[in-house]
Amino acid sequence: MAQSSYTLACIERAVDFITEQVGSGREPVLADIAKACGLSKYHFHRAYRLALQSS
Repeated sequence: MAQSSYTLACIERAVDFITEQVGSGREPVLADIAKACGLSKYHFHRAYRLALQSS
């Protein structure tokens, strides 16, 4: 369950970052989204997939 909470928190940070980027007129890039979450692109992708499987 802790992993699930961590994964969802990561996705929430990603959504906040994407919203901020789009609101500023910038196009979010995967590497920047992952960095905002403190993850590599690979680990962000894994967290994203886990979050989608959980819902």
